[in-house]
Amino acid sequence: MPSTTSPLLPPLLLATDGSTSAGTAQRLVLPVIQLFSQLPPEADRQTWLDVLTVQPRPAGMRPRLPALSRKPTAETRTPEAEPELTSPLSLPEVENGHRADLNPNDLFAQIKAEMPLDRKIAYQSREGRPATEILNHARTIQAGLIAVGHRGVGGSRELLLGSVSSAIARYATCHVLVARGLPEAPTLQPKWHHVLLAVNGSQATKQAIALTRQLIPAGIQRVTILCAQTPLNPHYLFGPFATPTPNWQLTQSLQQAQKEQSEQIIQKAQEKLAGANVAITSLIQTGEPGPIICQIAQQQQADVIILGSDRHPAFRNIRLTATGDYVLHHAPCPILLCRTARSETETNLGSEAEISREEA
Repeated sequence: MPSTTSPLLPPLLLATDGSTSAGTAQRLVLPVIQLFSQLPPEADRQTWLDVLTVQPRPAGMRPRLPALSRKPTAETRTPEAEPELTSPLSLPEVENGHRADLNPNDLFAQIKAEMPLDRKIAYQSREGRPATEILNHARTIQAGLIAVGHRGVGGSRELLLGSVSSAIARYATCHVLVARGLPEAPTLQPKWHHVLLAVNGSQATKQAIALTRQLIPAGIQRVTILCAQTPLNPHYLFGPFATPTPNWQLTQSLQQAQKEQSEQIIQKAQEKLAGANVAITSLIQTGEPGPIICQIAQQQQADVIILGSDRHPAFRNIRLTATGDYVLHHAPCPILLCRTARSETETNLGSEAEISREEA
């Protein structure tokens, strides 16, 4: 069996709807599949990549809750025929000129043309709520990573209605790769050349560092290690009823302690990446982590952002922190959210009602 020390193991799950952003996720997954050739021969017996597309149910086939006060009548309704695999793939909107009537067979044929022939790849089409079906399938196959496109409806619509990629990022227990389309350069090939690795003192950061090390053969040539620290407010040290104005010595000592902590975190990350044939630079920034990560990614023209994002401190099923949520919605490039090893006793999936509220 493959070594359990590897942070990323097959199978991978590629959830696609034929959009430009899903195509970006597909092209980023291709070099990752090649890494599995280094696994033991026993690993060849399993599927390395599952390609899944989910068609929303027609309006007439949506399940409805039974009405408690409704009396049974003799009139019955003939159920509609189950749609075949070749039925049109219903997309919410047309993105970058992509055809909304693309059927799963045509979509799978396009993907097969780009996939390596020496890799075991499974293709499947389902019907239902996209986020729920994707998360259930990932749990069934014990996926090591879910790759999905982010359609980016943007603005208040996404905040109120959510999106499939947002729901997957919140509830998935495995690593999640959220890819954005490149409307300004649709022919630009997505790549792993420059990675922005956001680090802090969490356990998920350790997985992010280990996963970055594993992905170096996928084409990483440069790694920028960024430690973004939230500004300290000395007033909080004295409680809500006594907030004396701190002197400059206290402020300076707190800032120095924070700087030393950031340097230690970056040093540990550099030690883990030592020996790899990549250029490593480091940055320490003070401010809100989410905006800083997106700003540095834009300035440095990073190809992918890798950051640890695990269980939310206030919600049991949500595995997306405030920083991860901000980066997910505002990052200028694809994001790889790294999760810690899941416990056998923890719930792998939130309730369907919770996930449904996240879907657009």
